[in-house]
Amino acid sequence: MACLESVLRQQYHSFSVLITDNASTDDSVLRVLEYLSEKNITWLLKNQGESLEIPANENPGVVILRSSVNGGFSSGNNLSLVFVRQNPEIRNVLLLNNDVILNDDFFKEITGSYRAAMMKNPGLKVALGASEYGSDKKFHHHGIHHLHILSGLVFAKPVFPSYAYIVGACMFLPADVPDMDEGYFLYYDDAAYSKILQARGYLISTCNKAGYIHDAGTTTRHNPQLHRIIFRSMRRFYTMHYPAAYPFVIFFRVLLELLRGRIRIAGVILSSAFRK
Repeated sequence: MACLESVLRQQYHSFSVLITDNASTDDSVLRVLEYLSEKNITWLLKNQGESLEIPANENPGVVILRSSVNGGFSSGNNLSLVFVRQNPEIRNVLLLNNDVILNDDFFKEITGSYRAAMMKNPGLKVALGASEYGSDKKFHHHGIHHLHILSGLVFAKPVFPSYAYIVGACMFLPADVPDMDEGYFLYYDDAAYSKILQARGYLISTCNKAGYIHDAGTTTRHNPQLHRIIFRSMRRFYTMHYPAAYPFVIFFRVLLELLRGRIRIAGVILSSAFRK
């Protein structure tokens, strides 16, 4: 709920809030509806497959869009983009993870940065990230991650040779952006999306002054099932974009896990590396 609260606190002249529920199996949608009712915020519930166009006589404060299946991060974002396309008055979209908390001046800073980029380069297509901090206020990165090509590790600063991509937890984009690759359920999806955007002529950039709080990945460290997802996604990304580097990455990551004493995870990497 903290993410929604931080969005609703934004002081900005016009924006709509869309919550995409990725086929949750708990009571999260009910809790959101109860919260909105308590705050006297109007809402509209839509199901996947329905027309997502907002009727002219309605102006809900929040739209909840329920997916019929949990297709992962990319699938959920693509469903949100379907909503955006069916409501052409929307000019830009901010895609957020549900565990992100925006600074109070976030909208002001990121829209100002976007307008400045448009004025400097009319017709330029821009995708913006933003500065991420932990709950302890410790700086994480400026909205751009650098994937080290030969190890598959990610850094806040470039380590040669590396690929810079916009971090998927918080992305500010034009409304007519292309879809994400739904072949990724989780992880490497944002790196792959930056490849898609760049192929369409987008500039990958960031707004350092726009900040948010995000603590991610704290539960994935020792979970073999999540490691399988990670390395399947890595396999897809590398075989599509850096096939010659893929064997080096697998060797390095297996060696790294063995040095850490995590033999089971090393086995997961090997079993996920080449199996379809």
